Amino acid sequence: MVQKTEGETLAVQPLFRALTGQLLVAGAPRGMIVLNMCLASIFLMALHIPWIVPVNLLIHLSAVYLTKKDEQFFDILRRYLHKKTYYGV
Repeated sequence: MVQKTEGETLAVQPLFRALTGQLLVAGAPRGMIVLNMCLASIFLMALHIPWIVPVNLLIHLSAVYLTKKDEQFFDILRRYLHKKTYYGV
């Protein structure tokens, strides 16, 4: 066992934000991007609806805005939507 002498300190390693933050793709959560791009490709390729591209761009920009305000917004929203209602109020 190594003995410490007085005056020796342990080195403090930096903690990078990328190790603790949420995984973002193009500024929005990965699950939101995958869902948005899947819906865009379905509407664009299968149904031949070209106006879906600006709509998906607006959805992406709103997802980026909401993620900048609160990184866990979509996680909390998903939990809220899956929560069962026990009282019919």
